[in-house]
Amino acid sequence: MAGAIIAPALPGIHAAFINTADAELLTRLLLTTPALAIALSAPVAGYLIDRVGRRPVLLTGLVTYAAAGTSGLYLPSLPWLLGGRLVLGLAVAATMTATTTLIADRYAGPRRARFLACQAAFTGLGGVLFLLAGGGMADHHWRMPFAVYVVSLAVLVAALRTLPEPSRGALIQRDAGDLGVHGETHRRLIAALYAFAFGAMALMFVLPVQLPFMLEERLGASGLSTGLAIGSATFWSALASLSAPSVITRIGRPRTLALTFAPVVVGYLLIGHASTWVEIFAGLLLVGAGLGLLMPNVAMWLSVLAAPQVRGRVLGGLTTATFAGQFISPLLAQPLLSGGRYERLFQVGAGLALALALVALLIGRGADHGVVEEHAPSGGLEVVELPATGRDDEDDHRASGEEQR
Repeated sequence: MAGAIIAPALPGIHAAFINTADAELLTRLLLTTPALAIALSAPVAGYLIDRVGRRPVLLTGLVTYAAAGTSGLYLPSLPWLLGGRLVLGLAVAATMTATTTLIADRYAGPRRARFLACQAAFTGLGGVLFLLAGGGMADHHWRMPFAVYVVSLAVLVAALRTLPEPSRGALIQRDAGDLGVHGETHRRLIAALYAFAFGAMALMFVLPVQLPFMLEERLGASGLSTGLAIGSATFWSALASLSAPSVITRIGRPRTLALTFAPVVVGYLLIGHASTWVEIFAGLLLVGAGLGLLMPNVAMWLSVLAAPQVRGRVLGGLTTATFAGQFISPLLAQPLLSGGRYERLFQVGAGLALALALVALLIGRGADHGVVEEHAPSGGLEVVELPATGRDDEDDHRASGEEQR
């Protein structure tokens, strides 16, 4: 939600630069331009993570995040603001990919699943807090939400003190190939998971980009109330992320993937025809709860399909797919909004969610357990790895061994 922090300020930004050519589209692109930079640079970030190291990429990303994020406090025009948002995207690509790779390096099996779920949940809860803060600030001045990005400096200090670089020798590397994935089945599955992440984020980002304008038009919403609305979807998404490991254990990964999109169908239909706050919040609950299952499921799935020596690149691909979906969202939505037809936009979104749910069910019916579950087929990738440092080495190794037995 790094880009969505300024969502409540979009109407104010548009009003401030109303005389700029294509101001309406450019204002919306402020929210999604970071996603374009992330999508383009995440493969490079993944390569650097595997070659240079996890820690240097993470620390550089955090410093750049603060500098670029706060640039909206003083940059004088929409084109300059878009430039600052591009640099912010580079920082997010480095930070997100390095963080997920470090989690996959240090934990295995059930502990990895729980930690990835916590990562997604804290991302969501942070989004709630920052959206609310941004909403309140936007009611005073549209520039004020950009100040929220300075919080990354506190994370930088914590990372400097507590996150050493993992030792490459401590990670078990069973596959020496360039891609580090076993067989064409895994390659196809990885590509399919990227596609699901792309579709889910294109759907999710309709909310911070389009909802502020719809709420202002239909309900006369303020910046704070818009932040509350979008933040509620993020809150329900965070709670759903925490439940993801238990849901996956009960019904399996493909069915969890289908369950991700099924509530979105109902939620988007409800939002599209909503005329009251109750209908809006009910629809946002369904959308958030569904999409909250996505990232823990897909990130864990990919982490057990990729060898440690190329894990940064594979997870960098997930970052690319995620933010490419965010960037393309307003471009796909704009033709559907002619004449302010928000109903049509959300109906099309519901149709896309239904299609993704059905495809996920088909994957579940045809998937081989050796691919879908958390162990590789015979001769494939070994997914046990030892963390480089810390007190959890022996426990994680034992947990992974028990899971494989």
